[in-house]
Amino acid sequence: MTYYYENNSSVEHNEQKGQTDISIEVPGFKKEEISIFFENGEDGNSVLYVKGENAKRKLNKVFSISSHYDQNKTEASIDLGILKISLKPLEHYRKQYKVEIK
Repeated sequence: MTYYYENNSSVEHNEQKGQTDISIEVPGFKKEEISIFFENGEDGNSVLYVKGENAKRKLNKVFSISSHYDQNKTEASIDLGILKISLKPLEHYRKQYKVEIK
């Protein structure tokens, strides 16, 4: 995963069992002030945008996401100034696939 950002909010990501969890520090933001959306790229990958704005701060994060995540199953929550985004893998996607020899 590649990410770009305009401000200095801390970003952490953790990958396990095909799922990726992203945590972003967003102190002072309410959930109504933050937008999260995907755009599909021409290369088959997606771009995840996290944008926010209030009277004191702006937030702008951009993540290049592989196409093996199910955008419809993405979940997000905010608690104690931390925005957590969970990217779930597609059901049919596997990093490795064994082919039987007949």
